Amino acid sequence: MHHTPEGARDAAGAALVRRLVVTHVGRFLTPQRAVARASARFDGPVDALPGAIFSIG
Repeated sequence: MHHTPEGARDAAGAALVRRLVVTHVGRFLTPQRAVARASARFDGPVDALPGAIFSIG
């Protein structure tokens, strides 16, 4: 599912995560701007790593 930076921030906050990593940034938004928008009202660190793949488990 794709979110706006604000939607990702809200989902991260609801899930009580400690870190938010934005891995998909639309062509009209820079990674830095995505981080700025997602960081608003999120207490943990926010990074933008477009295209990054993470293994969880």
